[in-house]
Amino acid sequence: MLVKAGRWEELDPLLQKTDSQAVDVLNLRLMLALEREDWQGAMEAALASTEQVFHQPKVHGALAFVFGKLGMSREANFARGVYQNMMGEAVAPHIIVTGPPRSGTSLAMQLLRAGGIELVTDEKRTADEHNAAGYFEHESIKEWQWDAPWIEEQRGKVMKVVFPLLRQAPLPAGPKLIVVMRRGVQSVLQSQRRMASAEGAPLQWEEHDRWEQEYVKHERWWGMEPQAEVVELVYEELLDAVERGEVLGKLATALKTLSKYCVKSVDISLLKAVVNKDLRRF
Repeated sequence: MLVKAGRWEELDPLLQKTDSQAVDVLNLRLMLALEREDWQGAMEAALASTEQVFHQPKVHGALAFVFGKLGMSREANFARGVYQNMMGEAVAPHIIVTGPPRSGTSLAMQLLRAGGIELVTDEKRTADEHNAAGYFEHESIKEWQWDAPWIEEQRGKVMKVVFPLLRQAPLPAGPKLIVVMRRGVQSVLQSQRRMASAEGAPLQWEEHDRWEQEYVKHERWWGMEPQAEVVELVYEELLDAVERGEVLGKLATALKTLSKYCVKSVDISLLKAVVNKDLRRF
């Protein structure tokens, strides 16, 4: 419960009181070290854990990430290989759209739907003045009620899991595409206030820092998934491309990667069909 709630400072003294080398305790030490970016401590906990129980794909994935942080590229490649062998290959990937609320996650869902991918949505939250095309959510995801059989049924489809929900549960096994929406934090906060009818409320630095840190924490989270391909889309760049009539730079590379997963090519024509320049005001 402490881990799921992100109450790391309460977990630390509990771990300090025990010298247990049980696998569950070692994995908690690993998670705490990762949260603190203590790469040496994370490596030691992960190695001790896999020494006791070798078949732990997630721990080997964490080791690949940590070895990379420590500049141990050969060890990172080996750990990544162990992870992939344990996980095996899946027929279709899980596709996840993520980012802070009001960062453009619904826009990304529209884009992938236009590309021919089925959406995971129960349509309970319908379009309104804040999201003219709808929210494309599913209550089972919002309330974190998924289970393994239900998740398996969603392979090849795209589901929206906003921050911080994404790192509060294990990512599904096998290959996955994670589409990350980035938007200027100032714009995200202003949009959140507009939606809450609190536009006049001053923006606090703590809020700005919180969402910046969420990006850092989530990057660390999916960085430990060797079978995850991550594509970043910048909200402002999508709008600029439509106004300019041309896709350039990193956005062009990102859309080319998305096209591998879509039925249709994700290009400027598709962008123009989905992206409304009026979205700047939301």
